[in-house]
Amino acid sequence: MCEIAELVERMRSADLAIQGPALQEAARVASTLVGEAVNALSTTSNPGLIAEHVALFGSIVPLLEGLLGAEEGEDELKTYAATLLLHLAIEQVLVSC
Repeated sequence: MCEIAELVERMRSADLAIQGPALQEAARVASTLVGEAVNALSTTSNPGLIAEHVALFGSIVPLLEGLLGAEEGEDELKTYAATLLLHLAIEQVLVSC
């Protein structure tokens, strides 16, 4: 748990040299955890229960939408949030093709 707290602290840093690598590390950790959770669906005797747990990982989409809907906030931040949402939507469309 201490490692997670340290990672979160680095992600909150205002120093890009600290924050950037921390975000990359967090993305790797999150990707690994989500991947293992999805893999658990194929190794369990109760995929329904595991699917419910996998759903707990959620999505960043509502969080990004919250940034866009905020009355206050920098235009640049909202632009990047919108760009991320567009990127995720394009990925979703490409996956479904």
